[in-house]
Amino acid sequence: MVVKNITMKEIAKEAGLSIATVSHVINKTRFVKDKTAKRVSEIIKKKGYIRNPKQEKVKQRGWSSKIIGLVVNDSSNPLFAFISREIELLAHEKGYSVIMCNSNRNTENEIRYINTLISRKVDGIIIASTMEKIEIFSNLIRYNIPFVLMERKVEGLESDRVLADRYNAAKKVIDYLVNLGHTKIAIIDRDNHLYNSQMRFQGFLEGLKKNNLEFDKDLVLNSGGFWPEHGYLEAQKLFNMDKRPTAIIACNDLLAMGVIRAIQDRGLKVPENFSVIGFDNIFIDDYFNPRITSITYQKKEIARNCFNILINRIEGDKSKPKEVLLQLHLIERESTGKAKV
Repeated sequence: MVVKNITMKEIAKEAGLSIATVSHVINKTRFVKDKTAKRVSEIIKKKGYIRNPKQEKVKQRGWSSKIIGLVVNDSSNPLFAFISREIELLAHEKGYSVIMCNSNRNTENEIRYINTLISRKVDGIIIASTMEKIEIFSNLIRYNIPFVLMERKVEGLESDRVLADRYNAAKKVIDYLVNLGHTKIAIIDRDNHLYNSQMRFQGFLEGLKKNNLEFDKDLVLNSGGFWPEHGYLEAQKLFNMDKRPTAIIACNDLLAMGVIRAIQDRGLKVPENFSVIGFDNIFIDDYFNPRITSITYQKKEIARNCFNILINRIEGDKSKPKEVLLQLHLIERESTGKAKV
């Protein structure tokens, strides 16, 4: 993707003003009439102009801010909390500071934070974006800011990315449950607009096919959320089925907790009546009752790979974009067991 670098000269030409006047508006170095400043601001917004730190003389002398940005879509998620901490530890070892931004699953917030990080002269950014849209990254490309996608893959965007192999992980889950005698398996997933969600669901389908199990669309539920309350509500839909499932896969461990609580509130037991399995293997799994079987997410490896690739880019690595695909493994605990015959 080629993005044209917008200059103050172009802003000035469209506004019918001198470059000096535009510069005063942008840098707030002299009073400019409100009407003029407003016109300049509107053109800046339309053109997507950001003051480019890499064009400043101090940058040209090899200066570095020793700051990297980290943009995640939900900092309250224990998964991102752990990864963020690991990235901070790695950064501190290298003498870097980290500015963390939480987009709260809002694309506009994400773009605003990215633009803010660029204007703060960060050396690079690690991003777990809310949407996989190329427009989100346009200013990073425009100003040649190194960035690494964490668990994201954007069509048409050549970029460094670190992914977890959720496709094969989901297949392993089906194999594991079938070996326990389960043939009716439900999945509580999320909206499949993200690559990692798509791969997990494709793995689920392939796992069913491999084990000669029929796909039942009624056993595929879209939680619409990521928290225990969403898993609790979705589980209710499974209890009244004529042929209800004996195993439930949740797309993360927080959903799995809600599912287990819903089962227990019905006076049923896990895993005697339902086996439940989650994804991500967050630390709470070992302290929940019953302890949750989960697909372990290599959080330290995700953080280390994202950070190392970014630092290499900052330090001058000009090689082709890298893709790292990390394998995931099943951790068996007490929430899964043999199906009742």
